[in-house]
Amino acid sequence: MICFRIWRSFIASVLVQVCALEALAQPNGGFPLLTNLPSIRLLSRDEANRGFPVEVCGVVTFADANAGMTIIQNGEEGLYIRTPPMDEKLKRGDEVLVTATTTGSFHNFLIGPQFRILGVNRALPAPIRLEGPTVTNMTLDAVAATVRGTVEQVKMEGPRWTLWTRQNGRTFAIELFRTPN
Repeated sequence: MICFRIWRSFIASVLVQVCALEALAQPNGGFPLLTNLPSIRLLSRDEANRGFPVEVCGVVTFADANAGMTIIQNGEEGLYIRTPPMDEKLKRGDEVLVTATTTGSFHNFLIGPQFRILGVNRALPAPIRLEGPTVTNMTLDAVAATVRGTVEQVKMEGPRWTLWTRQNGRTFAIELFRTPN
């Protein structure tokens, strides 16, 4: 009687695991489709480098077609997308559906994107206010933010500006990208 129950439990467990794996299976390398920005951010660097398929919506907060950079934001989450130089230029405020794959480096981001514009002139997300420890919270990269502090040094390299800023006795770097005219 005990052997039968254990065997039945084992078969049920295996069936549940097989069904769960089949539900996760996707055509792209067997990885599940990621559909929100937090799920991309939560991947480890190694996981992101496996190239998970992604389909997410967001509002473009920065786009430079020549430099191959786009940032989208959805609520309080933002994400950098590496783009090839594009003929079609995205604009701040465009609401887009992005189909791409993940990759990882210092932060996770997207590569090989396809953009579908869902709307134009959408309201930009309200910037979050960074103070104290949140200033150096690296999960807030690619998010519209405001910071109050004293700028001590500025370094400009093309569209990239680095502002060395002091707030409450702590110095930190803020990286800004100028939107092309």
